[in-house]
Amino acid sequence: MGEQEGKLKENFGICRFCGQVLMVKAAEDATEQELNTLATDKCECEGAREWQEMQDQKAFAEAKIKECCANETVREVLIGQVENIQRNSFRSIQITTEDGVVFAIRRTTTGKLKIKAKEITVVEAEA
Repeated sequence: MGEQEGKLKENFGICRFCGQVLMVKAAEDATEQELNTLATDKCECEGAREWQEMQDQKAFAEAKIKECCANETVREVLIGQVENIQRNSFRSIQITTEDGVVFAIRRTTTGKLKIKAKEITVVEAEA
């Protein structure tokens, strides 16, 4: 790691929701967007708190998906749809793999995300 990398300095960012200017610590080469994201993370207005909760929820969902889904393609699709489910674009998504594992994400009535992985065993016989 170079001497300049990872060096933090105080700067200002603007909350995306209330416009409050907040002092944040960021990398010297941080962009305005990065500074504003840090300020929004730090702000205590209602809009920022809701956004912070959604970011926490998204990080939790992504971690759980990575933990329970070994199939990289399915994992990418599920992670890619978390925000759509959070934003009420749709309520759930379910994917069944060729080996009989069902992965699902659904938004509960209280707005929480539920991540589910279950294995389906099908026994068929023909005489």
